[in-house]
Amino acid sequence: MSTDPDKGTGCPIESDKCVTTEVKDCGDNISELNNVCKEKKKEHRSVRFPGDDLMVTEYFEPANPWNDVPTTTKSQLAAEYLEACRRHDTPCIDTVLQQIRDLPDSSIGGALRAPRLTLAECSLAGPAPADALEAVMRKVQFRRLEIDHATIDDEGAEAIFDMIEYYESANVLSIAGPRQFGIRGWQAASRMIKKSAELTELEVTDAPLEASHAPVLARSLRAHTCTLRALCLQRVSLCGEPLLCLVIALKSNSSIRELRLGDNRLSVSDAAQLASLLRYNARIQLLDLSNNQIQDAGVAHLAEALAEQAAQSPPSAAASPLDPNRCTVGGHEARGLAFLVLWNNQLTRNCAPYLNKALRSSWSLCVLNVGRNALCGDAVRALCRAPALLSLGLQAARLGPDAATALADLVRADTKLQRLDLRENRLGGAGLSAILAALKENTTLTQIDLDEPPTP
Repeated sequence: MSTDPDKGTGCPIESDKCVTTEVKDCGDNISELNNVCKEKKKEHRSVRFPGDDLMVTEYFEPANPWNDVPTTTKSQLAAEYLEACRRHDTPCIDTVLQQIRDLPDSSIGGALRAPRLTLAECSLAGPAPADALEAVMRKVQFRRLEIDHATIDDEGAEAIFDMIEYYESANVLSIAGPRQFGIRGWQAASRMIKKSAELTELEVTDAPLEASHAPVLARSLRAHTCTLRALCLQRVSLCGEPLLCLVIALKSNSSIRELRLGDNRLSVSDAAQLASLLRYNARIQLLDLSNNQIQDAGVAHLAEALAEQAAQSPPSAAASPLDPNRCTVGGHEARGLAFLVLWNNQLTRNCAPYLNKALRSSWSLCVLNVGRNALCGDAVRALCRAPALLSLGLQAARLGPDAATALADLVRADTKLQRLDLRENRLGGAGLSAILAALKENTTLTQIDLDEPPTP
């Protein structure tokens, strides 16, 4: 056995060199791989989409329920309604059957709208009665649909309003009498107002509009998709908070032209809210406040708002919408209130300066009705200078012989006045003679309404 330390150790030393070399080679490979990965990470990446003409490959129009409506006779439609009532286990509404029999033949199938469908004093509670009515509403559209003192709850209201929206069943919807539906029903009505393209008028009458329901209705009026042209809320106890909700919504509404708020016990403060609305929204052309209590102070608020409207209206839009000479240059729509009805609002002669201010400043106000108020002659004298007035209602305004001179001056004045209502006043023979003499100098007046002579 050799004692040389180098003998027998050659192989391990050589092996160590091999391992070292291999590890070194592996280290070089790993380093190279890391460099490659880093270079790949540094590469710029981008996401590419096809061109606009290739982005959307296909689209579908919403379903139109009036495409391919099968030809149906009135007797067939009545039979379909009876079958729907049997299928939904609900009694048929006899008045609906009679109205089906009276339909014009051209209205079945959606070619022309039938005059009206009245659902009066019947039960529309639950979804079944409305589901049965769908047999009629999917075949016939109506100009006017009336729900008159019918028993209708949330489920019934949702079904009816959803059908009106889907089938565009009516241009005018009237809801009269007590309503049993609550928030859910009003939410369905709100959706109908926002989505219907052909509903132009909504009437809600003869039952209070609760304060919790008013905001739901108001939200639908703020929507830019609202197509209502007329809103009638009569005898619904709208004074106070419900009116405030309505006014806030209507300030941003661009579709409504007629606002009828009669018999709502509106007060001076409510008139101030409406005046604020007129300052913000000059598109409203008719405001009916019949049978309220806005009083002289309320007229003052409205007159101030009309004066501000006139100052803000562009010249081509200031003229009355009834004026045949109205300027339309520039495509401006007529703006400013044109019809104001203040019938029976506890007005007195003290409102004369406010009426005078409204009429002298407004070039849009063409119809004014202040009948059934204690105006007397002083208020008539305030009406003499009205550059745009075409019709003046003074029925039952407590005008006596002392007002005849002022009326004669009004008739004689060089105005545009075309109609004058003097019924239920006590002008006397001398007063009527003075008005008749003034008529000879008038070239615009075409109608004067007077009481019928007493029968002998």
